[in-house]
Amino acid sequence: MRFFNDIKNTHGVAVMKFFKQWAKFNSRLASLHNRRIFLLRCRSAGIKPNHLTNSIKGIDSLLADSHGIIRNQVNRYNNRLVDNLLNLEISITVDNIRRSESEIVKIKQQLTNIMSEIVVENFQRKMEINYKKKFYRIKETNISKFRRLESARKDLIKVQENWFKNISGISIPEDVRTFLSLGPKFNITPKKSDLNLGSLLADVEGLVSVSPPEMRNILTSKVVNVVTNYVHSRDTTYDPIRIMMMNTKSFLRAHQELLVTRSDKGNVSVIMKKSDYIDLSRELLTDEEHYQVLTRDPTSTIQQKSNKLMIKVRRKIGDDSGIIKKHTIYNSKVPKFYGLPKVHKPQLALRPIISSLDAPTSCISQYVTDLLTISYNRDNEFYVPDSFSFSDFINNFKCPPDFVLVSLDVVSLFTNIPFELVELSVVRHWNEISRHTQMSQNDLLELVRFIFDNTYFTYQGRYYRQTLGAPMGGKLSPILAQYVLDDLLTSVLPGLPFVMPFLKKYVDDLICMIPEGSLATVLEHFNSYNTHLQFTAEEEVDNPIPFLDIRVIRMGEVLRTDWYNKPSSSGRYLHYRSCHPQNMKLNLVTQMKTRVLRLTHPTFHSQCIVKLKKLFVMNGYPIKLLNKLLCNTSSSPPVEVTMSLNTDAMIDRADIVYATIPYIPVLSNKISLIFKDYKNIMIVKTMKHPLFKNPITIKDYS
Repeated sequence: MRFFNDIKNTHGVAVMKFFKQWAKFNSRLASLHNRRIFLLRCRSAGIKPNHLTNSIKGIDSLLADSHGIIRNQVNRYNNRLVDNLLNLEISITVDNIRRSESEIVKIKQQLTNIMSEIVVENFQRKMEINYKKKFYRIKETNISKFRRLESARKDLIKVQENWFKNISGISIPEDVRTFLSLGPKFNITPKKSDLNLGSLLADVEGLVSVSPPEMRNILTSKVVNVVTNYVHSRDTTYDPIRIMMMNTKSFLRAHQELLVTRSDKGNVSVIMKKSDYIDLSRELLTDEEHYQVLTRDPTSTIQQKSNKLMIKVRRKIGDDSGIIKKHTIYNSKVPKFYGLPKVHKPQLALRPIISSLDAPTSCISQYVTDLLTISYNRDNEFYVPDSFSFSDFINNFKCPPDFVLVSLDVVSLFTNIPFELVELSVVRHWNEISRHTQMSQNDLLELVRFIFDNTYFTYQGRYYRQTLGAPMGGKLSPILAQYVLDDLLTSVLPGLPFVMPFLKKYVDDLICMIPEGSLATVLEHFNSYNTHLQFTAEEEVDNPIPFLDIRVIRMGEVLRTDWYNKPSSSGRYLHYRSCHPQNMKLNLVTQMKTRVLRLTHPTFHSQCIVKLKKLFVMNGYPIKLLNKLLCNTSSSPPVEVTMSLNTDAMIDRADIVYATIPYIPVLSNKISLIFKDYKNIMIVKTMKHPLFKNPITIKDYS
């Protein structure tokens, strides 16, 4: 202030005004430069400043009654509007910076012409000091503001503690925990740099090749135009989860001793030490009752024997349809062993899985599986195809007096099925099986024996053969379990000193009703059938007992069903922030609602909807959206009707051609729209998680 008074007294009011204008523009530049940096950082990070989002609230309230597709269009319009406003504000800020700098240059030149150059230079140094003070003061404010905005975005990505299990003993950073908690189905918004243009054009060429010849040039030009516009557009995609992904990759590269996998049950992400995983795997493979070490890779030998066996069968039955010829294999792969940690158990163990894709016996396994599946009697009194049929059966079932509910479970059923029981089942059910094949009983048993004798795999460079049971992961295992357990029940039940009101079976889970105090007798009879097939039991406590995803509750003299989640279940679904089509997320909510309502007695409908809503809120779904989807009175068509409609559609569209393109928001939808008039083309949009490597597909009729 004293400086300006001195200038006023010495050089007059006009010169003083020049210096004040210089100070004003200098202060303004400090603010403008900070503003430009803040806005550019927001744009590069995909963060929308509050002053811009608040400015369009009037538009949003004007269109507040929009729903569904229109609501999505409104949201896209609002997002584009905010982006455009941000770009415009950046341009205005840059223009104001140029103007302010130009004004300072003009003022400096005018002052240099009318007064001492030393005074001007001293004032300029003072302005530089003032500029830096104000610049760094505003910078600190803007950094705090940006961090709040960034934190608000990260807060939208809420995960639950039980989605992630750290059994490594190593401290895991919060970003890494959050990212791994999102699970293998979570998809990150792709950037243009992620796009493999060559692969995309090859996929598009496949699409064009199945379209009418006269339209191919036109379709190609349309697709090329869409892809070109996308490639040359400004990439504004930003996802804070991408930063988490990069941090996770860096962390895992720095900790090569760690392994990321999923749990055996409950849909939980697990991180553990590789050494612990190897020790647990080796502990499993040292079980001489189930596994035998091989001295060499038997792949080539088993493949030759497999093909010769199928040729032998073909000659015997005179297969003219070529079905058996299709079940020969020439480029088989060695089955791989891996284990899934049982984190829900008190003591950590692995569930052994053998990946038998393209194994030497895979073709024979598929052939036998198809034959046994079509021959299986689904009308037997024990068989339960799914939770819905069991719910229909058990709801309002009248309980006899002095009877209790009991659930039975076979310990490691697949890996404990001896060939002798399979052989016995084939003999017992040969009348049903023989209606679907021209093979003799001995021929079929020879195929099954071959599969059992040649179940092998590799782990850490060593080769092993499974000597007992069917493998987890094998095609044939589930249907063999159905036959063997049916025979077990048929043999055991007549020997019990009482008659069960009902017994239902789903693979290795059984539920039945027995007289009070007879559980020991039941277990004794069931466990005496075969030494390898041993049962555990759970008796109803305070009335309810779980079976599949249903809780059976005794209410007076009748039974009713409620929706049930196992204690090991994480409650993790597809997260709302995942880069999936919006309709896929909406369908997930509505289909879960339909499922829950179908499984439960009307008495429990309201509390089940509350529970379902809570689960989806945990998965990031907006409460307003859930209220619209879960709390309306409309209901989806019954499953039987839906299945019928889908079957009819497939019959009418037997000439459907499938084509794949990567799922890229906006771009994939535009490409699909180009082919929307061709009803015989089904576009499948594919996605892949960057760490878990699990492919996800979305079918879309075009």
